Amino acid sequence: MKLRNIYIALIAVLLGGCSDDFLTREPLGQMTQEDFDKLSQSGGNAAVAEFDKLLRGAYDVFNFDEGQVSGVSHHGEWMWDIITDDAQKGGDGAADYPPMLEWRKWSTLPSSGPQTTAYTVGYAGVVRANDVLKQLYAKKENITDTLQYNRLLGEALFIRGYFYFYLTKLFGSVPYIDTTELKEGQNYPQPQPKEMYQLIEKDLQQAVKLLPTKNQMKLNFGIKPDGRATKGAAQALLARVIMMEIGFGYNNKTWQEVYDLATDIIRSGQYALVGNYAQIFTLEGEQSVESVFEIDAKDFNQGWGGLGGNIQQIMCSPRLTVSKQNTGKNIVSGWGFQLPTQNLYDEFESGDPRLPNTIIKSGDIIYEDGISSTDEKIIIDPGTPQCPTGYFNRKAVLPPPGPSCNICSNLNKRLIRYSEVLLTAAEAAYHLGKEAEAREYVNMIRDRARNSSGPKGSELGNPGYPNRNTNSAVLPPVTASGDALLAAIKHERRVELAMEGHRLWDLIRWGEYEDAIRRYVPEDVLISSISPDEVITNYRSHLIDGKVPTLPIPRNEVLNYGVKQNPGYPSN
Repeated sequence: MKLRNIYIALIAVLLGGCSDDFLTREPLGQMTQEDFDKLSQSGGNAAVAEFDKLLRGAYDVFNFDEGQVSGVSHHGEWMWDIITDDAQKGGDGAADYPPMLEWRKWSTLPSSGPQTTAYTVGYAGVVRANDVLKQLYAKKENITDTLQYNRLLGEALFIRGYFYFYLTKLFGSVPYIDTTELKEGQNYPQPQPKEMYQLIEKDLQQAVKLLPTKNQMKLNFGIKPDGRATKGAAQALLARVIMMEIGFGYNNKTWQEVYDLATDIIRSGQYALVGNYAQIFTLEGEQSVESVFEIDAKDFNQGWGGLGGNIQQIMCSPRLTVSKQNTGKNIVSGWGFQLPTQNLYDEFESGDPRLPNTIIKSGDIIYEDGISSTDEKIIIDPGTPQCPTGYFNRKAVLPPPGPSCNICSNLNKRLIRYSEVLLTAAEAAYHLGKEAEAREYVNMIRDRARNSSGPKGSELGNPGYPNRNTNSAVLPPVTASGDALLAAIKHERRVELAMEGHRLWDLIRWGEYEDAIRRYVPEDVLISSISPDEVITNYRSHLIDGKVPTLPIPRNEVLNYGVKQNPGYPSN
């Protein structure tokens, strides 16, 4: 098909539409024409510095959201929990972002919905990564240090692989561009998902070979690895890709491949579990030893239109206008999307410290300040349309005093954690008949959880962390085998990674998504007019190969640029 001006326009918006101060700001740099010219003139360390600046422009895309870039609305991994039994839409009732309700019914249209932004931002990441790759291939002689060249190349391949995986999960068959030479009338292939996964694998396999570990990033290059792709991040992402392929039966992928990737990360000694689960999603828990890939967020106090902040946290932090009691000065209100469900709440075992660190219920204290004259309890009206489940997402809570504006949260995005790697290794080990090893990895996760505390500031009169759990009967070690062991691994994945955007893809690759539809539809008062069977019929109408679910390709792409629409969606 022919993809003409859309990608040229995309570059104009995302590269040329930013303010001058963003173009020159050092922490989140962006390439100007002068910078491109320098690439042809620089050599040695100067060339490396210029490429790093270009690379940072590609990393910036991970933080693109509404109010930051023209033509971009809300999107992000967290949103896809809303299409599962883990979360309902939330926000300010049914009229606030109604396309999210259409997702839950699998009846969204190509002309509406945040999936359009996901498509745009996904390709922004691809285009910027391609820009780095093009310049690296053209200017290879400018970088005499082979290790530096490989590092830069590996980071760019990781970014491209990440965003193509994001696009493929959401849209199935998407146009594939491997160059930034975006020419009028040029034909671009639109591979089917099976072929797209092969292309994504190729990028990530190369990235694994080229990228340094976290320690090598510091020792060999003098670079802080925070917010950058490393070998471990590429291996973890590649393991995710292969697990999806296994679920779809694509490309003869095996659990041995997943096992080798995950256990290599474990043996590397680069990562460990943080001692207290409650610390992970706090400011002091950022870029911890558990972080495999984490995107830095900064509050530059720029107001609406500023870049670098994490708007997703504001989107999902409790909407405190629903509380009958919110006088405490430490309470900072968000917009209340991604509401945990009763089904998720009930999944947690009795006494599991991860439950209060994941879900806020009525009567909980959000951030205690230790001052008796203020009260930080949240009292949720059970009849409020803004919180029909009665629960909010604790992992998105805004710590006091809050950001300088709604899009300026400085809480980082945790995209890959070491606990996920352990659970990936457990699942792979199980499928390879290594049940004792699978139990070992699961119990590492449970041991940490058992010895954790409640959330910071959640105890009356104590602005710090409550005492850690000392009840040894909480979360006993898993001793199961066979099908019961696999069920235990799936349970642990759900509760450990809840509200982090994994649930939809796990359900799909396990072949359990339709069961989840039957659970979540009757519980959601905002979509009660439709039956689970109707939603399942809608869902099945959008499958590629009878197994790969898809959201609609944006209408403009289909009408004006010849992109083939996904099954079951109108082409006009």
